[in-house]
Amino acid sequence: MVSETDKGCRIVEAATDGSGMIFLIDGTPVTGLAGFVGMGLFGAQPARFSPDGQREILCGLAPGNKITIMGDGALMSLPWAYPRELPDTAYFSPDGKHYVVARTLHGFSVAMDNMDRTSEEITPPQFSPDNSLEVHFKKDGARWRLMVNDKPGDSYEEITNGQLTQNIGPRGPQTVFSADSKHYGFVATESGQSFAVVDGKAGDKYPAVTSLTLSADGAHQAFAAKFADNKFQVVVDGKPQKAFTNFSSLLMSSDGLHTIYLASRSKSATSAASAAAAGSATTAGGAPASTSPPGPLKFAVVDGVEQPVHIRVSSLVSSPSGAHTAYTAMDSGNYQVVVDGKPGPVYAYVGTEAITFSPDEKHFAYPVWEGDPTAGVTHSIVVDGVAKPNPGAGPPQAAHVYFSPDSQHTAYLTGDAFTIARSSTGTPLQSRKIAASYNVVIDGVMGPPFDIVAHDILNATTDRNGPAISSPASGANSPVVFSLDGKHSAYQARKNGKEFVVIDQVPQKAFDQVVAGPVRRSDGALEYLAGDTRGSDTSLYRVVVAGFSPASK
Repeated sequence: MVSETDKGCRIVEAATDGSGMIFLIDGTPVTGLAGFVGMGLFGAQPARFSPDGQREILCGLAPGNKITIMGDGALMSLPWAYPRELPDTAYFSPDGKHYVVARTLHGFSVAMDNMDRTSEEITPPQFSPDNSLEVHFKKDGARWRLMVNDKPGDSYEEITNGQLTQNIGPRGPQTVFSADSKHYGFVATESGQSFAVVDGKAGDKYPAVTSLTLSADGAHQAFAAKFADNKFQVVVDGKPQKAFTNFSSLLMSSDGLHTIYLASRSKSATSAASAAAAGSATTAGGAPASTSPPGPLKFAVVDGVEQPVHIRVSSLVSSPSGAHTAYTAMDSGNYQVVVDGKPGPVYAYVGTEAITFSPDEKHFAYPVWEGDPTAGVTHSIVVDGVAKPNPGAGPPQAAHVYFSPDSQHTAYLTGDAFTIARSSTGTPLQSRKIAASYNVVIDGVMGPPFDIVAHDILNATTDRNGPAISSPASGANSPVVFSLDGKHSAYQARKNGKEFVVIDQVPQKAFDQVVAGPVRRSDGALEYLAGDTRGSDTSLYRVVVAGFSPASK
């Protein structure tokens, strides 16, 4: 099991010497685990590491199937019920100073910092971004009492996840924090009515409340209220907006002054008749007037104002601070991206969930198709509204364009592999070979071809879509790792049965397998783990490339 942290790659191994199991972290045996018979309860993984990579917690089974935790070198035996299929999780606070192990079983079983707190009947603690606030709920008879930094607040009949489905996982009910870590909110229920609670103050009650969000300074709040007739109203600072159906994706700007979400409403008989009339009309210039799409009317809602309707709206995203928003709109088989309310160029297809903002929020990008899918198409990357041809023979493979930390450079995956894409009726739209040639395009220049790039590329068969990346987890959640100044890049690749890391488009030493990374460490080095197998022996190597990036501040 390997974890990637900002201090580099951490690896946990298990072996047996005939008398029991031996566990190693980064190649060093872990003492004090004599008698362990198994590990891996955290989603079948044996360990969790703090964000800075300096602390770890191990979870396993001692004889008799007793769950045992090791944190900071100290063992803690937990009297929790087993079997393995019970939900369980472990996580650190953002500063890595506290850790929590929890699972759901007729309530919550919670351990924190090597102390079993199950008998206290508390929910798993949640932490604000700067760790100044810790929120959990403590059972008080038949009710749940709010605890903020271990100080009691009001009690509630039920604390929910604030989602349409109220399944509460092992991390417990969701607490929302403001970006400045000074404010918190959650959703509670009394007598079948739900309401938002912000900084301990309860708001108005509704049949259900979902998607609670706070502005960066906590001065503004918004959530969606659901009613029995399946209608939704977004409530901003206590003021309900117009009711719609099929609400999704509520976003609030960082200053709390703007909201946007996707919604729909049923087309009434009157609006249908008006649409039919409009279909036979013409504009002053002689072009057909726009008509309402068939079926429910779908649209974005900005600051309570309904935007133009479309056949489909999707992929609502915001820039890092929430200052900018974008979504995809589809009409009559054509797609366009709407950025800050301004529709962009029309294309045959826009990549699913594909809109990316740069870290400095000055740029945006997404992949598109142009042309007739039955006769051949071209594939491009749109950056800041301008299409740039893809130098690859096929479509961009990834669902995203990846920006460098300084926002000046871009990378995406391409290649000549493609599947048989089909329309919703099953008609083939395009058929191309499923070949093995993938490339990384950096700043419009295509790198060398490989059998596979960045791992986890699958040949997806989604409607009118090519191969997609399923899990871009390598290197800070991106398959292509940039240096902080954008001058260097790195990614994994495989060719002719060997794996290696490619730095600045140049393949490095080949191994049987690249196990983890590359990771950009906080000291500026690039690090990855690689292994070679000879017979029954496997050698693991930690490769460090100094000077890859300026150090993190």
